[in-house]
Amino acid sequence: MVVLIGDSSTGKTRALWEAVQGLPAEWGVWHPIVPTPVVAAASGLPEVEPRTVVWLNQAERYFFAEPVIGGPSVSGETIAGQLHELLAETRRGPVLVLATLWTESWSVLTTEPEGVGADPYRESRTLLTDIAVSTHVPPAFSDEEMVRLQELTRTDPRLAQAARDAEDRQVIQFLAGAPALMDRYRSADPGARALIEAAMDARRLLSGIDLPHTLLTAAAQGYLTDRQWNQLPDDWAEKALRYALRRVRGVPGPLTLVRSRRGAPALEQPSYDLADHLEQYAGKARRGVRVPAALWDALIRLISSHPKPAARFFFLAREARDRGLLRIATCLYTRAIESSAYLMEIGEVGIIHGMFEEEARLLRDAGRIDEAIEWYRCAFDMGSVHSSSYIAWMLEETNRTDEAIDWWKKCANSTESSVAGEKAGNLLEKKGRLEEALAWWQHCSEQHWPGNYYERPHMRALALLAKMGRVGDAMSWWLHYEGGSRHEIDDVEGSAQEASGILAEAGCAEAAISWLHTHRTCVADNRLDVMLDSLQLRIEWSSRSAEFDSTGSATGADGIETRGESSSAANSAERPQPRQPQDVDLHESIIRRINAYIWSEDINCIIQVTELAAGADEAEECLRRSGYNGARFDTGDSELDILYVSTALWMAGRGEEAVRWWKFLGEFSRTRIARLATKLLEDTGRANEAILCVQARAEVGDTHAVADAVRLLTEAGRTEEVLAWLPTCAVTGNRVALPMMVQVLRGTGRAADAEKLERYGWEPDGLPAERWEAVPPAPGLLA
Repeated sequence: MVVLIGDSSTGKTRALWEAVQGLPAEWGVWHPIVPTPVVAAASGLPEVEPRTVVWLNQAERYFFAEPVIGGPSVSGETIAGQLHELLAETRRGPVLVLATLWTESWSVLTTEPEGVGADPYRESRTLLTDIAVSTHVPPAFSDEEMVRLQELTRTDPRLAQAARDAEDRQVIQFLAGAPALMDRYRSADPGARALIEAAMDARRLLSGIDLPHTLLTAAAQGYLTDRQWNQLPDDWAEKALRYALRRVRGVPGPLTLVRSRRGAPALEQPSYDLADHLEQYAGKARRGVRVPAALWDALIRLISSHPKPAARFFFLAREARDRGLLRIATCLYTRAIESSAYLMEIGEVGIIHGMFEEEARLLRDAGRIDEAIEWYRCAFDMGSVHSSSYIAWMLEETNRTDEAIDWWKKCANSTESSVAGEKAGNLLEKKGRLEEALAWWQHCSEQHWPGNYYERPHMRALALLAKMGRVGDAMSWWLHYEGGSRHEIDDVEGSAQEASGILAEAGCAEAAISWLHTHRTCVADNRLDVMLDSLQLRIEWSSRSAEFDSTGSATGADGIETRGESSSAANSAERPQPRQPQDVDLHESIIRRINAYIWSEDINCIIQVTELAAGADEAEECLRRSGYNGARFDTGDSELDILYVSTALWMAGRGEEAVRWWKFLGEFSRTRIARLATKLLEDTGRANEAILCVQARAEVGDTHAVADAVRLLTEAGRTEEVLAWLPTCAVTGNRVALPMMVQVLRGTGRAADAEKLERYGWEPDGLPAERWEAVPPAPGLLA
């Protein structure tokens, strides 16, 4: 008799079953189970024949059995006595008894009672301790076992998932419990299934939150059809919770009750945790499933009851925004700001600024410029100095130039931004407000904001004066600035040369020279010589440049005439050229794309690919060196190896294998590699496969892939398919799906639909939202 002892789902049953497989073919297995385990064992044990395995899985059912009133007088001690007798009679052998016991059950059965009194498990204890061979199965893998497991993960994706996701090295529990959890979820009735799916989606939107009873029961209604809802019994929620809480093969069920720790405040209502495996499953399998409005509403009510709800409102707002649910996102941003008083108390005003600015960006992207400006203005009034630049940009883009100038000035003065100062000055000049522009450039020069050394507002003032024909004022301004005490310009000669260049470009070089000769007492001798030389040189170069432009050629110092193009092409013929494959057009196209996307101008890329093309066997060996295990790669940078090898396979005439690798590459998260793989499929006539690859990438968050998919589908004439797919892509949280949908609608002549969707987004049911307002909360509410 062999007994394996351990906690539930530690692999006891599987280990015994694997051992049975090694028995000779004449051996049979008998599992006493019908009509009940105890009755079947009591009636069948006396009839066991040689070469029989008596299978007592979960032996607690046999050893803890009590006599049934009005039924057979059979107990666990009866079964233990019969097993003892079977094993003692050699004429009935060989017989093998295999049993499994939980650790707690083993302890109860084998511990002698203290003192004098009843001994309810004496026969069982004797059997288990004196006759049976017992082995304890550890609850978790050891270090050595984890190392061996890692070796096996290369050939078994189930073990790979268990090694990655099992908590506390409880690999076997994961393997045993995960399938059972999925069975429990999939076989649930409509009420229980709705409850579990509401928990899954709530965790997708707000990771790590507890799931109160009211949240689950309120949200679950959104997962039921009208017919299902009407057919539910009155106590459906209680039954659904009992189903979800029931343990599965010794591991927690889909939901687990959350208990308050000692000393912690009691929970206002029962709350639940979602099984890790179901949460991981939902993150992938339910990525493209719409979250019903009932869950959004339930989450908003839940967050509102939290003592510090601002952060949760903020994170949930982003989830709604990314799905194109602009109305819900705006509501959540507003709630987040209105509940942020405690952030002001602790001095985290910047977080509140971010909330205002994110909603403003949402409105800006929706084309609702006036509302976006109001949200940015609120942020600016609360001290977000950078909001002024966002307002200025939007005003400038909508041709409201005068207002933009004022806001660029506010931005420059509040942030000491030389960029903002330059924007204001440029717009003033563009509007012809030259005197105001001159005053602004001089103001910027005196401020010496960070970065002004490179923009040099004092030179912009000089150029503007020259442009206005005021050469004397320009030179006086330069002398004033150079002689000022608040600036730090080390290279006076360079500054003088730049000033002379500006005057020359404005056509005032000769006037500047005349001014300098007239006012030579105003300039130090060393500076005067530099400025005169620079101005004279500038005049000469301007003359030669005009001559060059008229003839299209020039003569260099060595007497060799050059025309437009570089002569480096002649020298390139001396460089060694890489070997070229036979199919020049296709292969060169592939190599050029690899070259352009990966290494730019690295010729070694071309050489390596063409060398691999010499033999497909070498290509496959390269795959093995990269860590390929038959299903995936384990090395972090293996994409490039696959790219090389798949191209080599194509060149070697093994096109189908190459295409398989290109499709595999299309699943990688590195956008540059994945886009190249998709392009290779497209270039080789595999447009449909390229579309599938790019759609898969888009649905896991690759924003570039959305545009690629739209382009490929549109070029294939599948516009209606684009319009059906983009809302599904938005459900996954890919935030570019909404603007792409707007673009496609406009391209198909549905301008009114495009404008409505752009401005108001979708509702949770997938329909375009109706008109809604976006009034910013008053900052005074936070005081």
